[in-house]
Amino acid sequence: MQESNSNSGVSYGRFYSWPRLLSFTLAMILIEFFYTSITTGITIGTLERDAEVGLTLAVFLVWLVYYLKLRPYHVFLLIWLSMFVVRFFNNMIEGYFFTDVFGSASVFIMAIAMSILISFLVAAAAGFILLHPEFNESLWARSREMISRRSRNSWIIRIIAASPLFFIVYFAFGMAVSPFVYQYYQDPTLGLKIPPFTVMIPIELMRGLIFTLALIPLIVAVGTSKPYVFIATSMMLFIPASLIPMIEAPLPVQIIPFHIAELLADSLVFGLILTWLFTPPGKRLSAGLAIDA
Repeated sequence: MQESNSNSGVSYGRFYSWPRLLSFTLAMILIEFFYTSITTGITIGTLERDAEVGLTLAVFLVWLVYYLKLRPYHVFLLIWLSMFVVRFFNNMIEGYFFTDVFGSASVFIMAIAMSILISFLVAAAAGFILLHPEFNESLWARSREMISRRSRNSWIIRIIAASPLFFIVYFAFGMAVSPFVYQYYQDPTLGLKIPPFTVMIPIELMRGLIFTLALIPLIVAVGTSKPYVFIATSMMLFIPASLIPMIEAPLPVQIIPFHIAELLADSLVFGLILTWLFTPPGKRLSAGLAIDA
């Protein structure tokens, strides 16, 4: 692949060398093996599953890091935040109320500690293995430049609006698949449950706000290209936050296709909403950003 990116002049062929790509993919797979060995134990089935998860995550992160062109430390911070909040913490909040996985507060706290560690390893691997001398733009400078294109009140209004919009999307697609999955949530042996609306509504409003706050740094890092903002946000919502947890969760096989379709729709529509709300107007200005720490 010799197509070049005009933002940095680094060609795909120079960056995506096979040793680098294979090393990062192997690192992602080994991290997943480690995560499984600590949490549930390794079997033949989990080895295959973790290999699929590691490969999927590697492909997505390679694309993301290449497009962002950030210096390694900033890549680390951005990916750590995204992995911890989007993949783990926000899903753990939902899992606490929709499943019996977390039997006590201590189990929940231990799961948070493990998710911090795994997110650290993934982010460190991305920042180290995927570094390139020509990838030296500053996340802070880019963020200041992008945020300055809207007023403070405009950003606040958009953040507040994103939370109920997330709930509307979540509820709409959840209702669409409920005829196919509802019976399984009524079976106490499966460890699934549907909380009352008095619990569900505030929880999902909070999750919408958390997703929004966690993805704003990614949006401002990507810049003003709406297609790339949409791809980055929707795939961050779908791959780490939805697809990987769905692959790893011990759910009945019968409901997995319905939930994957639901979560893909959630991710695409909410990604589109975030793109519309938060992509700043104008062109992305890269000149001079590399010298700002």
